[in-house]
Amino acid sequence: MIRFFSVISLVVMTLSAGCGYSARALLPARFRVVYVEPFTNRMHLTQLSTELRTFQTTVPRLQEDVTNEVINRFIFDGYLQVTAKKENADLVLVGEIIDFHRQELRQDESGNVEEYRLNLIANLVMHDATKGEVLWEEPSFIGDTTYFLSGSSSISEADAMENLITNFAQRAVERTIEDW
Repeated sequence: MIRFFSVISLVVMTLSAGCGYSARALLPARFRVVYVEPFTNRMHLTQLSTELRTFQTTVPRLQEDVTNEVINRFIFDGYLQVTAKKENADLVLVGEIIDFHRQELRQDESGNVEEYRLNLIANLVMHDATKGEVLWEEPSFIGDTTYFLSGSSSISEADAMENLITNFAQRAVERTIEDW
C-alpha cells in the first residue's frame, strides 16, 4: 500500500513539475485587435549578382500574397482579432519585403539541381496603435523552405512559394503572439 502511494506521489510530482512551456500568449491583455498594413516590396532589382543569386528574381504579387497570408495566419491563430481599419486597431504590423533568395542546395552526379532553398526576407515593425510607439522591430526577418525537384518528395516551385509564404506568416504571427 505504501509503495502504491509512493508511485502515485511520484507521478503527481512529475506531472506538476512540467517543463515551463506555456501555450498562452505573452502579449498584454490590452492588445486584442491587429491591423496588418499592406506589405511593400523594397527589393532592389538593380543589385549585382551574389553567391546566393546568380540572377535577379522577381515574384509577381509577392507583397499581396504575403499580406494576405499574414492576415490569414492571425485569423487562424485566433488570439488577436484582425481589423480592416487601422483606426480600430490596438496593434499595427508594418512590413517591407527586402529580398528573396533561391539557393541551390544539392546537385546530382551530372550537376543537375535536385534541391533548392527559398528565403523571404522582410523588415517588420509592430506598433502600439494607441500610444504610437514601436513595440518590437525585426530587421531582416526570414521565412524559408526547401523543396526537391524530383523524387517522391518533389513539389513545384509554385507550391514551394506557397510554403515559403506560409512559413514567413507563421513566424511573423508567432513573433507577435509569443514574443520568442
